[in-house]
Amino acid sequence: MKQQSIDQIERGKILKPRRLVEIARALNVTPDYLALGIDPESSDNEDIPLVGYVQAGGEMIIKTHVDEYLGYVPMVPGATSRSLAVEVRGESMRPIARDGWLIFFEEDVSNLSDIRSNLPYVVWLTDGRVMLKYIRPGSKPGLFHLHSENADPLYDRPIERIARVKAIVPR
Repeated sequence: MKQQSIDQIERGKILKPRRLVEIARALNVTPDYLALGIDPESSDNEDIPLVGYVQAGGEMIIKTHVDEYLGYVPMVPGATSRSLAVEVRGESMRPIARDGWLIFFEEDVSNLSDIRSNLPYVVWLTDGRVMLKYIRPGSKPGLFHLHSENADPLYDRPIERIARVKAIVPR
């Protein structure tokens, strides 16, 4: 590449997409990183949608549309660009989390056969409720016992889907 072309790019000349891709390949970076400074490997690139809150008994209120989100929060280690966050309200989640702390979880749902009983999950029940719970096998196939630190267990509940918690952090 000629020095004159490099100088023009450094001064803000708009590149054609094909040229941007060629330069990114030569520098071993992504076109997004080159054009926007967005590094897909970094956890500091994006803000995560704050989609709701979790309250007493681990029940979550989740907003499902962008215009309903409660805002955005900075990405934290352990979260990815597919993560979502909820805010803890009140002290009922102690000792896991305190009032105002954030819980990050993956939008992609985990397989029910991959459950680890020592980890918390976001659980969508078939009755429409969403909860933060520890999951254990129920008395029959397809049913699960749901536990939390400070609420009575829910026994033999059918689950629609789950999402693995990626991080719990103070706000």
